[in-house]
Amino acid sequence: MNKPMTLSEAIRLGAMRKPQGFGPDSMYAVDRSCALAAACDATGIQRVSRGSYYPYNDLCERFHILKITVPGKPWYVVDEIWRRNDSHSSRDAIADWVETLERQQEQSCDTSLTNSPSVSLSTVGTS
Repeated sequence: MNKPMTLSEAIRLGAMRKPQGFGPDSMYAVDRSCALAAACDATGIQRVSRGSYYPYNDLCERFHILKITVPGKPWYVVDEIWRRNDSHSSRDAIADWVETLERQQEQSCDTSLTNSPSVSLSTVGTS
């Protein structure tokens, strides 16, 4: 079974297609892409002119990590990516940061599964 593409992978893959764009119009530009637009390009999420479509909803549905709060900050990962991109961080640096969050989430998920009580099939249905 193939593992789904992560957000960090999507940013890196999409970044190979066009130069980096900055500012609010970089999500909708055809000749450049911000980090979030690069993820759209890599996953086939449509980016069209402002006002007629809002791709962030589809990105957040595909990559749930975008909807978590940044550790130690009062805003979401999607907002932090936007901020880092417009502060001229490279898309690769942004993808590296996202990858650290993905690994933390993966580890916390593994830990919660390991620490959860297990149910034995031999005890189910017995009284």
